[in-house]
Amino acid sequence: MPGIFGFIIKSPEPKPERELEKTLDLMASYMTHRPTYLYEKTISNRLGLGAISIGRPFALKDIVVDGKDYLIAVDGYIYEVGDLQVENFRIPSTTVLERIVRCTSSHSSDTLSAIRGNYSLAVYDQEDKSLIIANDRIGPRRFYYADYPDVFVFASEMKGICFLPLFDKEIDWKGVADFLNFGYVLGDKTLFKKINSLSSSSVLSSRAENTWAPTVSKYWAPRYVEKEGRIEEFADEGLNLLKLSIQQKAIAGDNVISPLSGGLDSRIIAAILTGRGKDVGVQPVTYGQRSSYEYKNARKVCKALGLTGRQILVEIFPGALVDKYRHAVWLSEGMISMTNGLQLLIPARTGLDHDSIFNGIYGGPTNYSAEYYTERHVGGQFSFKEKVDDILKILGGGAVFDDRLIRTDLVGNMDDNAHKSISEEFARHLDTSDNFCNQRDAFFIENRMRRFICQSSLYRFFWEEQLPLSNYDLYDFYLATPPAYKLRRNLLKTMLIRGFPDLARIADANTGLNLYEQPTIAYEYRKKLKASLKYYVSRLSRGKLAFYDRSTYAHYDTWFKTDKATGIFFEKNLFTDAMTDLGLFDLGAVKALFTRVHEGGPGFDHLVRIITFSIWYEMFVLGQRPDDIKSH
Repeated sequence: MPGIFGFIIKSPEPKPERELEKTLDLMASYMTHRPTYLYEKTISNRLGLGAISIGRPFALKDIVVDGKDYLIAVDGYIYEVGDLQVENFRIPSTTVLERIVRCTSSHSSDTLSAIRGNYSLAVYDQEDKSLIIANDRIGPRRFYYADYPDVFVFASEMKGICFLPLFDKEIDWKGVADFLNFGYVLGDKTLFKKINSLSSSSVLSSRAENTWAPTVSKYWAPRYVEKEGRIEEFADEGLNLLKLSIQQKAIAGDNVISPLSGGLDSRIIAAILTGRGKDVGVQPVTYGQRSSYEYKNARKVCKALGLTGRQILVEIFPGALVDKYRHAVWLSEGMISMTNGLQLLIPARTGLDHDSIFNGIYGGPTNYSAEYYTERHVGGQFSFKEKVDDILKILGGGAVFDDRLIRTDLVGNMDDNAHKSISEEFARHLDTSDNFCNQRDAFFIENRMRRFICQSSLYRFFWEEQLPLSNYDLYDFYLATPPAYKLRRNLLKTMLIRGFPDLARIADANTGLNLYEQPTIAYEYRKKLKASLKYYVSRLSRGKLAFYDRSTYAHYDTWFKTDKATGIFFEKNLFTDAMTDLGLFDLGAVKALFTRVHEGGPGFDHLVRIITFSIWYEMFVLGQRPDDIKSH
């Protein structure tokens, strides 16, 4: 994945420059997933610093600022530094980099917050022998680090760290418990004990005077301070800010991919991009089957935007899961349970010559809507324990991982693990607001949005990924919007109705209703009845009869029951010699779960988490990667 990486040798004995260069090259080799990636590197005394990009010169430079020599590397895009508007965010000028150095040198919250963008960066002071690493307020980009007695190492991918000879690959069972309970890992944990994830709006400092021991602090934290106003006023302001964000990220002459589903988020991004006229070429891409509401509704959106005939359909079929799953686990580093392997089908359909991909799902706080709380959370009074229990109901999908499937003597009781992990992470967000709904929102944005949704994006391995929602002004606006306006996506719906009424008249694939319609009692009854019929027919037929949900494009659980190749793939990767030798799972109980789910019973999420962990373990611990991604 495009990103920055490097290390600092702590030991007093000097290392040959060639040895340091080999270490950088090894890290780069594990982060280079396409032959067209560009790789830059520099060695300075005990520091090695590298950068990989998709196809443009990277911001890896040796510069002089106020008479001192610095090395700087930037992953991502800087749009503003203080009052300076960055003209070419793809290749920052020396003036921009000088300002960044001055901002990082002071360590103050004001100066670091002045660097506005979607980035991770590293600045090394060659005179004072100090390294500063920082990321943006929202933090959608991955960044990891590990501290050893003789070396401090960091990278945008864990692969850049965990395959170094010094790495002992000790598993963090707390991280594994999170993964099995929730489908991803909370806070700054990873699946390795020695590797930490850098949380959003963080600054990491490593100095020679402190024996290079890294210290991490937050330079900014969200605060929910509501403004007054009508929802129409907020909708107009939010739409204007979104347009400005896209205008900032879409350069005249660019040809961009705009993923377009049957839902609401993607259509508003496509509409604003299309509104740029001939300045920007827009390529809409939709997943699904021709019978799905995703495709049919997206096709109507294309017609309304004048994009008829340009839409590319990436047809989804059971074999796509089998063919792409292991590769997706490798790219996502096993940090999410159901990989977005279907994204790997897009490059073959679109080619790789587009300038960027605009993604309206990843990168920002919940798409103008409070997907993470309901009416009862707004203003409600809850104890800390009640808050944790309430979060667990959503985060664990109503049930933590079954203790009968796993060795609890190794990882502990899974329910206890879930409560402890949520408690520790939720405590960090209590100061965001006095209102539980906002505390809950902040918890999910930092964890589900950053550690799950943003982690699942595989687009960034193929194109420069622009994130319209990753914008400071939009975040500030979101924090000031009254909770009631964000409930049930009311703000987003109002934005569409006021800004794009023709698009508002097209049904949402998730509900089957357009934005001028309201669900009736009969509608809710039919919805529940259909869901019950599908479940019980599948159970009574022992999985032989299964129904596709036409409101979505991914039917993993149905394919598992009906497609022979998919079932074989699951079985092959669940019951491996590696899992037998590890002894983490009770494979007899797992086989019983496999049979029950295959016959239409519950538990598919548990199977997916086990199979993803199994593949991750073989790749990242044992080094047994599949042939299609072996390069070393």
